[in-house]
Amino acid sequence: MSYKNRQIEEFLHNYYFMKMPPQYAVMIKGDWGAGKTSFIQRSAEKLKEDDGCALYVSLYGISDTKAIEYELFRQIHPRLAGKNMILAGRIAKGFLKGMLKIDLDGDEKEDGSLSVSIPDIDLPEYLQNINGHVLIFDDIERCSIPIVDLLGYINYFVEHGGHKVVLVVNENEIMKCDTKNEQSESQNSSIKADYKRIKEKLVGKTFEIESDVEGAVSAFIEEIGKGHGRTAIEKNKQLICNLYKASKYQNLRHLRQAILEFDRLMAVISPKFRKNKLLIKDLLSSLLIYITEVRSGNLKPSEISNIRDIIYSGIFTKSKQKSSPTNMNKYNGFVWLDGPLPGKLWADIIGTGLIDAKAVNGAIKNSHYFAREDRPEWRRLWEFYTLSDDEFTLLVNDVAQKFNANQYEDVGILFHVAGILLKLSEFGIYSVSTDDILLKAKANLNELTAAGKVNCFTKIIDPMSPIGWGGLGFTSFDKPEFLALADHLKECVKKATEASLPKAGEELLKEMKTDSEKFARALIVTNGGDNFYYNKPILAHTQPKNFVKTVIENLPDVFRTLAEALKVRYNSNHAVDLIEELDWLRNVICLLDHEIENRNGKISSLQLKHLRDTMSDCIEAFQRVMPSSSEELARSS
Repeated sequence: MSYKNRQIEEFLHNYYFMKMPPQYAVMIKGDWGAGKTSFIQRSAEKLKEDDGCALYVSLYGISDTKAIEYELFRQIHPRLAGKNMILAGRIAKGFLKGMLKIDLDGDEKEDGSLSVSIPDIDLPEYLQNINGHVLIFDDIERCSIPIVDLLGYINYFVEHGGHKVVLVVNENEIMKCDTKNEQSESQNSSIKADYKRIKEKLVGKTFEIESDVEGAVSAFIEEIGKGHGRTAIEKNKQLICNLYKASKYQNLRHLRQAILEFDRLMAVISPKFRKNKLLIKDLLSSLLIYITEVRSGNLKPSEISNIRDIIYSGIFTKSKQKSSPTNMNKYNGFVWLDGPLPGKLWADIIGTGLIDAKAVNGAIKNSHYFAREDRPEWRRLWEFYTLSDDEFTLLVNDVAQKFNANQYEDVGILFHVAGILLKLSEFGIYSVSTDDILLKAKANLNELTAAGKVNCFTKIIDPMSPIGWGGLGFTSFDKPEFLALADHLKECVKKATEASLPKAGEELLKEMKTDSEKFARALIVTNGGDNFYYNKPILAHTQPKNFVKTVIENLPDVFRTLAEALKVRYNSNHAVDLIEELDWLRNVICLLDHEIENRNGKISSLQLKHLRDTMSDCIEAFQRVMPSSSEELARSS
């Protein structure tokens, strides 16, 4: 506890045990999340240890004084205030009049006359007198009773009842204009003036507490179960305190949220990575800074994606196309911009609250915390901000040479290289224009497609994905040239698919003969690795006549397995990708109708009819997922 807070605590202790009524209230103020509530609750606990008693009431959302009176009554006599005690609501106010010895409703009646309205209840002796109770009213600014009326009401306890009262408040919120109720500026000025006037009459001492970050962190640690997260937080407690002070927000609630989130993050990190102390320290720094800034309103989750580029752009270029979040230089000396996770992945974690364990561990594996000298040249250039002039010159020449020679045969790496070179060109430290870089990248994709290295299984690049590729976010992900390259990849994959699926379709029919279950798994989403065509219109590239012939040759084994697979295939979220199979379904149904008629009276006709009916249902499933094609689909049924 800070020296200042300790002095406030000592003053309160003396205030609690004054023999004469002090005739004034004490105000404890501070911003939201500064720890006011925990501070006053610790003070109340200490009062209890010293044989005193505090009645604590949070005014959050309370809209009338009856609710306050009932809460006081409930604490004084919880048994009488129980949910099964019908009299509680009737006697609360009258009971408090007698017990607190104040005229709550201003009728100026003597205490003796008030007791007439109280039922004859045998109360324990210690409840007959609560003169030693301290009344604590928290969340003053969040009370729905007008502030002037509320303080006037509380003044009865102090002035007429002689009670000791502590007010816990975020005074800055009270002094803000009441835009919520669209009051005029003159009305707001009047309210502020009335507040100051009644405060001067009611409050004798006002203290602003300091956030006890050390004590708060210790308390937050106790909330976390034993594990790697707790161990890391305990070892980096001083770092947490330093970051909290550097943020200048003084909001312990945000700090608690960050600590709990870090514990969740640590749970998904691979054990082999947890041993790297520097990695864990920098992960903690980054998470604390991003969560603190987002929760405080200085940063949006979406801005985390490119904050690194924005800030470094300010270093390398004179003009900024985008404005960076304010006051981020207060974190100078803490590692966060060049931490182990890319900004886009942080944005996804903090924006959604979901943690992709595979993406996190992939990013860490490719980070500079592990075997930097063993990483490929393009990966080291990805962190060009951290390079010396000599390192940069060697790496950019090496990468550019391989890029121009089409030596990057993995699509993900090619996109990383293109993104890096586009950014360097934008900064003016790579002499090739962005248009020429795009043309060369497209040419590389064309060559990869011709060589069969882009096919129907090639993952379409999503520039906005927080995962990027290999756990690293793409550089220049939002540049028009990069987006154009992603569109070109879609065209290449489409061409490769059109070229490869006919042959693949015929091979798949052979699979039906040898292993019908494997054939079915290839068509639907499964947990295995052989669901190759769950979102690709492979069946449209098989001959309907050959398909029906293969089915008939493999009756009765195949019809139920195939029917169930088709039902799952066309009722999944990926059905929209299979619209090309609509005509194929129609043609197969026609052929099945012919076979069913020819086999009338045979069990095989029933088997084929089951398959035919399933396919008709599949056409209806298409109608549900493709409402824009409903007229066409209706004709097919």
